[in-house]
Amino acid sequence: MLLAIDIGNTSVSFGLFDMSEHSVSSVPVVLSRIAVRKNASADEYAVTIREILRLRLGEREPNIDSSAVSSVVPSTSLSVAGAAEILSGRKPYMIGPGIRTGFRISIHDPACLGADIVSNTAAALDICKPPLVIFDAGTANTVTVIDDTSAVIGTIISSSLKIISSISSFSS
Repeated sequence: MLLAIDIGNTSVSFGLFDMSEHSVSSVPVVLSRIAVRKNASADEYAVTIREILRLRLGEREPNIDSSAVSSVVPSTSLSVAGAAEILSGRKPYMIGPGIRTGFRISIHDPACLGADIVSNTAAALDICKPPLVIFDAGTANTVTVIDDTSAVIGTIISSSLKIISSISSFSS
C-alpha cells in the first residue's frame, strides 16, 4: 500500500491507498490528519501515524510498501520523511522542485512552486481535463490556473479567512 503524506503549515494529512493491480483507486483506504509538531522525531511521527492506521484498520497492521511526501514546511520534512521510511522500509518519494510531473510549469521561477500546488495540479489533471482553476483552502489559500495545454500559468497565495479574522479580532 502507498502512504501519501502532505505536510501543511498546521497539520500533517495522510492517506493509505491500495495500489495492488486489482484495486488501484484514488479513494484512500484510510484518511486522517495530525497536528504539525515541529520538534517531533521521525520515530514519534511513525508511531502516531501507525497507531492511527491500525485504529482505522481494526488493529490490522498496515502493509505499507511505498510512500510519497509533499511538504511546505521544510523544518518538519526530515522527521516526517523519516517516519515514512520507517513505516515503508524504503525512502519516500519526495515531491518538490525537479521532479517529473507530466505537466509544464510556465511561471517565472518553476522551482518556487510549492509541493502542495504541484500535488494539487497532478491530482486535478488526473481527474479533469484542462483548462482548470484549482482552489485550495487551508492555512493559506491558493488559486492555481492551468491552461488548455496542462501548463501551470499562475498561482495566487493569500492568507486564509481564519487567519484574517484572527488578526482582525486581535487588532480590535
